[in-house]
Amino acid sequence: MDLDILLKVEQALKEDEKKTIDHTNLRITKGTFEKIMAYAKVVSRMAGSGMECYGYLLTPRDSLDGLITDIYFANDQEAHSAYVRVTEEGVFHTLRDTEALGYKIVGWWHSHGTMPTFHSGTDVNNFLTILHGIAPLTMFRNEEAVFALNNVEKRLEFDNYILTGTNVEQLKRIKIIKKIEQDPFAFSLVVNQFGDYYRERITKTRQGKEFVVNHPTHPKVEIVDIDNDVRFFIDQIEKDVFFKIKINGRSARDVFAEFNNRTSDVGKMYESLIKRFLESAISYINLNGDKSSIVKAVLHQDGRSLIERIKTSIEDQIDLTDKSKLEQDIINYFNRTRLNINTPVFNALERDQFEALYLLRFMKKFSDGIDKNSSFEKLTSDLERLEQVFGKALQTAKALVSYATEIFTDYYKIQNHKYRLFISGVLNRLCTNGHVSITQSVKDQLSNNNRGVKDFFLYDDRRQITNQLLMAGLNYPQTQPRSIVSFLEEFTTTYQTSPEKCDQLIEQRLLSGFGECSKYQDSSVVPRRKQFGGKIYGMFSGGKNARASSW
Repeated sequence: MDLDILLKVEQALKEDEKKTIDHTNLRITKGTFEKIMAYAKVVSRMAGSGMECYGYLLTPRDSLDGLITDIYFANDQEAHSAYVRVTEEGVFHTLRDTEALGYKIVGWWHSHGTMPTFHSGTDVNNFLTILHGIAPLTMFRNEEAVFALNNVEKRLEFDNYILTGTNVEQLKRIKIIKKIEQDPFAFSLVVNQFGDYYRERITKTRQGKEFVVNHPTHPKVEIVDIDNDVRFFIDQIEKDVFFKIKINGRSARDVFAEFNNRTSDVGKMYESLIKRFLESAISYINLNGDKSSIVKAVLHQDGRSLIERIKTSIEDQIDLTDKSKLEQDIINYFNRTRLNINTPVFNALERDQFEALYLLRFMKKFSDGIDKNSSFEKLTSDLERLEQVFGKALQTAKALVSYATEIFTDYYKIQNHKYRLFISGVLNRLCTNGHVSITQSVKDQLSNNNRGVKDFFLYDDRRQITNQLLMAGLNYPQTQPRSIVSFLEEFTTTYQTSPEKCDQLIEQRLLSGFGECSKYQDSSVVPRRKQFGGKIYGMFSGGKNARASSW
């Protein structure tokens, strides 16, 4: 073999020794570690208490360094406050799913909720189940082979193998990966929602025809910061939990469906108005035929929102002779929206409740008025405005939540926002105190900046924040000075186009000028609980303090 080739081989071996990785260490990327913590926190928050959950540690099948680069949240698991249970079937199904994604399982992780991190008796049994289940994958590791190219004889040499008759120039660009047999192993990582963790590594050694499980060790944990780390969003994690976990024996889907399908009996309080409206509506349809599409849309209850029903001109035949059914359908609609106009205006109304409010106004005006065309125009304009403002409220909520929690919502694009904790505290007050205005939330957070900070906001939180922004945009009731609404508009646009400028915008528009904002609110804005007599009825009837929408 040529001397220069031998020298290259020797140099390669030396470089390989420098890069030797201790494969007994639990090596995990920073993003993957944060993703585990995010799952643990999301499950506990969704359950309302410290709940356990688990998943699997993944490394690419062709990995040379064994670095854990992602996780897989286990299917069909049941969360309890004290344990999780892993089954052989669950491991098998996960092996199949992860293999299709190009990964192999090298262990598991699970959360202890609010408890300290350690291995319980159940954890030990789960760990052994996983060790045996993934042994065929972990009994070999990949290693790049050092080889030599013989230019004279045109052959490649590595270990005890020789390839002849090869194109040497092409082979200079290849990598030869060989499998090294080792004791099958599995890692275990236990975390809690406070950021604590505990780790173990367990192996089994072949003795004759059988394997003997060795005592577990406590490997060093290496959290590795890499480019193109795993990217994840809280809403994706929430959806994953939603479909895969049961909490206290009930699936999150069932709990969510029950929440969305909850009703009330408030519809009966509008019974008199509904009867009057039906009389007017049926007469109008009989007289005007095709020109009565909006009235038909109101009567045609098919589960869609009123906005959608009006958008798609209703052509279906409606049985106008069955007044009792039509009346009950409308009552059921109001029951679903749960809009009670006699309740105090403490909490922000939701989109469908605004829609119901506009429908009540329309029914009253249509039943009482001679000029029915004006009631059509008012309902249509109100609903169009609602849709427009709701869209802006969603965008603003997304911008604010992303700014406040970007380290968790988009790990791959972290930005060190200066006022992240401040905005997080403001949003926390909005989603936990529905009667507190945006302006008041800012004032409260300015006076006590270390309270109410959240790592992330779940669906219910984001919904409450959106409701608050919807109230601000529609000014029902009038709770925000124009300067606050203007700031929200500008912040949304800035975050979408130049997020790095948001810090400066907060300083200039919110913090530096907030004295003027506060003064304006104190002198010009009527608090919710005092406006319109403190009841939603005042919003229904108009009220002397009502004003046009801000957005």
